[in-house]
This record gives sequence, C-alpha cells and structure tokens, in this order.
Amino acid sequence: MKKILLLAVRRNRQLKIQTLIGMLVSILTISVVTTVGAQDFKTKQAPPKTRVIQLGHATTADKMTFKKEKKAKKVKRTHIPSIAFRDARTASLPSAVKKEQTRVPFMPKDARISLRPYLFSSKITARKAPAANGEEVDEHGIIVAPADGVRKVYTRSGMSYRNIDGLETVSQEGTVQIVECEDGTIYIRNIISGYPTGAWVKGSREGNTLSVAAKQPIFYNSQADSTFSIRWGVNEDFGFSYYDGYNGNVFTFTIDEAEGTLTLENSSETYFMGLFWDDDDSFAWQGDYETVWSYQCDYEPLQVVTVTPPAGLSTETWYTKGHEMVPNTDEALPMRGNVTIGFDGEDVYLKGLFPSFPDSWMRGHIDGENVTFSDLQLQGSIADNTYYAVGTDGGDLMDFTMTWDADGKILKSCNQLILNASQEAIRAGVWYRDLTIQLENPDKPIETLPYTNSFNTDDEWESFIVVDANQDGSTWHLYDNEEASYKYNSDNNADDWLISPAIRLEAGKTYQVSLHVANAAGCPVCFKNLSSGNEEGFGVEWLGSADQTVTHTITPESEGELELLLKIGNVPEGTAVTVSSVQVGEVTYEF
Repeated sequence: MKKILLLAVRRNRQLKIQTLIGMLVSILTISVVTTVGAQDFKTKQAPPKTRVIQLGHATTADKMTFKKEKKAKKVKRTHIPSIAFRDARTASLPSAVKKEQTRVPFMPKDARISLRPYLFSSKITARKAPAANGEEVDEHGIIVAPADGVRKVYTRSGMSYRNIDGLETVSQEGTVQIVECEDGTIYIRNIISGYPTGAWVKGSREGNTLSVAAKQPIFYNSQADSTFSIRWGVNEDFGFSYYDGYNGNVFTFTIDEAEGTLTLENSSETYFMGLFWDDDDSFAWQGDYETVWSYQCDYEPLQVVTVTPPAGLSTETWYTKGHEMVPNTDEALPMRGNVTIGFDGEDVYLKGLFPSFPDSWMRGHIDGENVTFSDLQLQGSIADNTYYAVGTDGGDLMDFTMTWDADGKILKSCNQLILNASQEAIRAGVWYRDLTIQLENPDKPIETLPYTNSFNTDDEWESFIVVDANQDGSTWHLYDNEEASYKYNSDNNADDWLISPAIRLEAGKTYQVSLHVANAAGCPVCFKNLSSGNEEGFGVEWLGSADQTVTHTITPESEGELELLLKIGNVPEGTAVTVSSVQVGEVTYEF
C-alpha cells in the first residue's frame, strides 16, 4: 500500500510546505507532520481549535474539479464572540506556497494571534490626509472614512462561516451601511458580517450592478504585522482556500430597486466572500455567502446621551457577575464586582459598571419585564478617546437590553454591553456578556470545609476570578480541565491575578491552606482578610520555581473570610505557571 507523506514546515508565521502525494484507487491516506516555529500544537499551551485545515493560495491555473463541498455544521443563531472578564474591584482600562497543480493544506496561524478586532487599542493608526472628496485612508491602505455621498442602511441576510466551536455555518444578522456618491462610486462599511472593524471598501455602480474589487484590506493585526483583505474563497472537501481569479476577482451585487435589495452573485457554500491574511493568503475563518441586503428605510442612528441621575436619588450596592473578553484573544473569563444602583419611577440608574469610569452613570427604562439602555451613553474620555456604554450583538452597535425580575431584584443581559471608543464601529475597551446585576450576592462564602478545587470542571474554574491587570490578553486560563495556567509572554511582563472565592473562617480555629504550584518563582500568594480588606491580612507566601505544594497556616482572631490572591509577575521564558490544586481546611484534616 502506498503511503502519502505531507511534510509541512512553517518558519515564523508562514508555512513552507513540501508535498509528496500518492493515490490509491479507493483510499486516500494523508499523514501530516507539522512544525510551527517554537509552537508545538500538542503542548499544554497549544490552542484547542485546529479543527479546520486551512488551505493555501489557489489559482485559476489549478484546473481542478471542485468536489462537493464539506458541509459545515449549520446553526441558526446570533454569533457571540468569546469574551473575557476583569474583576470590577481591581481592574483598570488602561505568502503561502503557490502551486500550479495542487492546493496545499495550511495549518492555522499561531492561535495566540487574535483574528478579532473587537477590543480597542489606545494606539491610533496614522491616517493620510483626507482626499478632496472626504475619503480617508490609513497607513495600511484601509479606508477609514468614505467620500461624501448619500448614506443608506441595509439589513443583512444570508449565511456565514464563523469560528465559534470550530468552523460553523450561521445566519448573517445585523446591518451594513453603503454610501453612494454622485460619480457612481460606492463605499460599503463592514462588508463581512460579524467582523465590525468599521472599515470601508470601495466599488462602483453601473445601472443595477454594484462591483467591488477583491483584495481590499479591512483590518490590520499588529501582532502579526499583517492586514486582512476580502477575497473569493473556495470550500472543498479538505478545507478552505483563497481562489484567485474567480469571478474576475470582483464581488458583484445585483440591485432590485422594486424590492430594495442587493444580492451577491455567484456565491454559495462552495464559493464565498472570505477574509484572508495578506502576508500568506491563508483563510482567517470568516466568510459570507448567499448574501442579500435589504434597504432599511426607517433606520435611525444611535444618539450620544449624557446621563445625570435625579437629585436625591436613593442608591444601594448590588452585585455583578458575568464574563469579559480578554484583549487580543477569543477567550472568556469570569468576572465579579459591584455596582451602585438606584430607581426613579420606571427608570433604573447604574454607576460603576466600568472601572475606568467609576462615577459615570447609565440609565435604563423599565417596561414590564424588560429594560432598555438606549443609545450611546457617554462615560468619559481617556487620552484622545471618548468612551460610550452601548449594546452589541457582536456585529453592530445597538441599545443594551436586560430582563427585569422585580421580585428577585435581578437584572440579566439579553445582548452584550461594551465600553466603546467609537460611535459607529466596535472598538471596545471593555466587553461584557452574560451580565447579571442582583441584590443578593451570587457567590456566597464557602462555609463547608475542607474546601478543594482541582480545576477539573468549568464550575470549579469559574468560581475563581481572573484579573488581566495589564490588559495584554495574556492571562490565566483553564488548561484541559486539569489546572489553571499562565503561559510566558515574550512581549510583556505578567501582571495577572488568580483570585479564589471567599472562604468563611471562625475565630480561634487554625486552618491550613495548600496550593500545588509550578514555575511560580518570585510570585506571591496573598491571604486576604475580606473582613478588614487587608490584602495581606492573613499573611503572604513567596513561591519558588519547583513543582511544589505550598502550605500556609492561619489562625484568625475574629470571624472573617479568606480570599487567596496569586499574583504573577515575571515568568521565566519557555515556561507556564500552573496551579493544579487548592485546599483549605482545619489543621485536624489531612491533605
């Protein structure tokens, strides 16, 4: 039996692939051996999502017969990007190998590089001077403002490829904006659904046809030092690739004036409008097909509002719980905190949801069991950026909505809440999802001892709080349902906390705390006394680099609550700090 060996070697972030392909009459066997720089996808730090093999550059010279495309899992739902959470008590904002006869599979890019532009960086991209017609282009060739013209809003429909849990097929949702100029030039904002960079692409209108050239960039990724651009993609049995030359490298939309629709021609599950890296032509796991846009004549843009509570508003402190997106990743982490809340008739006022603006308010209107926080609610400015509280579904800005349980005193989010640095595009400094605001503490102190957490389940992991204090996106995460892990970051020193739930202690009793930790040299564990608020109220232990079990003894003089704070600073190159077990009990218990 002939064996087929596919050896793929990638230097830095690009793959150089050599292939030796043989075929059996009825069986095709492919063995893939991959080396990705220093990144081993089988190590503990490897990202789990490598389900879809990415393909390299494909040309019209390939002369291949396209087989029936692989069916991606179809799920009709709103795409919700992964999101991670800071603790509101402490956080601050601060070319592929081109083959003439074969398409060559690509392994995904280093998964530490985010494909999501959602979280905003305070670094402003330089723009070229505006053209006389008003068009603005940044230093990466991305159109950031269209020329003067008539702006129209359309509702999206059709299908989309998204990286949710592996590559899935979901329905397109949200809106798209088009500017039509007198000379026939048109501009389209956020042309790819679910990828709200705020960038524009340019095309032209002739009669009832809109034409948009492929290879226009819509986002620059500073981690990879590469732009993404829109291109025709092809979905084949063994993966996705860029298809150079398809439809003349032009996206064509047919206008139906009577129906008020624009329809993308020649697209299907097989051929789609995709997002591709410009440095090596690899697929960025985002694409649309069967696209139809319908004119939304009653669309009203969100307005900027400043919220001032009524004089004498009675307030109290409620608890918050949910998740927040980690910058530059697709990871979600648990969040806990507090918020000031007050009610005035059918209006509810919130203060302190965003740690960077602790004195800024939001206002929602209660209508039965629903609450709507309308428009762009001004929170404040940092440097040259102005921030607004606003809702989103992951694709568009919209009113933030919650449900209201008047009896239980509980607010629960229906969509997502972001602290946004733009009135149109998603540029989120903070991004919350699954947000709950309630009167009673959702995380009551642990009173039954001994307490053990081995990070074997999502619930055990979610009981801890992660704080990415330097907001670099490199922080604690759950690895393989067996340990909490922080991986070395070559760009930034760590400034990250792993915080336990509160544990009730009785006066006069002696307790032993045990943590199994590895590679944590120079990192402290603070034993916080929540009753006094003293971060080192029950002592502190400095950790070594060995794979070790660290123990600490506590005898509280008065009844109180213990919280463990493991702080990560410098992490040795090539290592990952891990915590695989936490135990608390009276000294009469054996560990």
